[in-house]
Amino acid sequence: MYRNISIMLFVLFAVVLGVPASQEEGSTSSSWECRQALSGGANIYCEIFGHSFFRVLHPENGELECDGPTKKVKLPVFVWPPGTKHVFLHSTTRKKPSKTFTQEMKNIKESLKKIGCDIA
Repeated sequence: MYRNISIMLFVLFAVVLGVPASQEEGSTSSSWECRQALSGGANIYCEIFGHSFFRVLHPENGELECDGPTKKVKLPVFVWPPGTKHVFLHSTTRKKPSKTFTQEMKNIKESLKKIGCDIA
C-alpha cells in the first residue's frame, strides 16, 4: 500500500515539476505530448528491467534513466533509431512509434502477469 502511495506522490511531483518546465522558453506543447506518449511505455520498460519507474530520457544516446542501481536502459531501435537527435523525438513522426511502444509494453506487461511474473 505504501509503495502505491509513494508512486502516486512521485507522479504528482513529476507533473508539478513538468508543467513549469514545459512552459520554459524553447518548450512546446508537442514536446510535452511526446514525453507523455513515451512515458507510459518507458515506465513499463524500466519495470521489466527491475526498476520501479522511468526518470529521464537521455536523447543523445536513446537511453532511459530509471530508478535503481544500474539506472540506464537502452530504448529499442524501433523507438530510438541510431543517430536520432533530440529534436526528432518532438516531431510528429515520433508520436506514432512512441504510442506503439507504449501499447507494446502494456501488452508485454499483461502477458507477463498472465504467466505469474510480478512486475510493478
